Amino acid sequence: MPASVAPIPIVRSEGALELFGGVVEAVNQEEARRFCAALRVPYGSEALTGFRLPALLEIQQLADVFRGPGPFWAEDGAAVQIDDTTPPAPDAPWRELMVGGETALAARCVRTVQ
Repeated sequence: MPASVAPIPIVRSEGALELFGGVVEAVNQEEARRFCAALRVPYGSEALTGFRLPALLEIQQLADVFRGPGPFWAEDGAAVQIDDTTPPAPDAPWRELMVGGETALAARCVRTVQ
């Protein structure tokens, strides 16, 4: 019998942040903001709300679990993992990507632990 697949958490806690396990793709920055603000994640008998785009600094702090390479929208721009290999190594640093707000990128949402 094959081994069962490890479950992917819907929300993962990392320090003071909770990271939504899903990704929304091909949205501009404003659509990404609206998606995160409207996100409701069933959690036991309640729903988690209060999600937002992460700041680039938060993405860099969450690098071990953020899952790249992106690019992803951040509150303060866009972030991508860049290094000398293709595809980038999982531990490649996250850096700012200079794009306009209408560019279609992926988005991941976070919320501050309450």
